[in-house]
Amino acid sequence: IPKRVFAKNSLHQVDLLEALTLCQALDKTPETVIVGVEPKDIKTVCLELTPPVQERVDDLILMVLGELDRLGAEYKPREVLDQDQSPILRTPGERGTYSSCV
Repeated sequence: IPKRVFAKNSLHQVDLLEALTLCQALDKTPETVIVGVEPKDIKTVCLELTPPVQERVDDLILMVLGELDRLGAEYKPREVLDQDQSPILRTPGERGTYSSCV
C-alpha cells in the first residue's frame, strides 16, 4: 500500500487510484471500467467543454448506457422539458454555444 494512503485524515482525501489499490490489498478488486477524456491542451483554461469534447458527449452517454446494459442495471432517462435540452436527442452539428477560453 502506498505510504501516501496512510497520511490521509479522511476517506474523502483518497483518490481513485488509491481506492483501487486498497481494494487490491484487501483482495476485493471489483470489475472496473473507467471512462475519461484525454486532454489535448493542458494550458488553456475553459469553464465549458471544448468543441471537440462536446461533439463526443453523445457517444460518451451511449457508451455509459451500454455499460449499464451490460451490467444489467436499470435506468430511465430523466424527464426533459424541451427536446433541445437533451444532448442525446440532438442531431450532429446542433451544439450549444461555447464561452471563450483563456
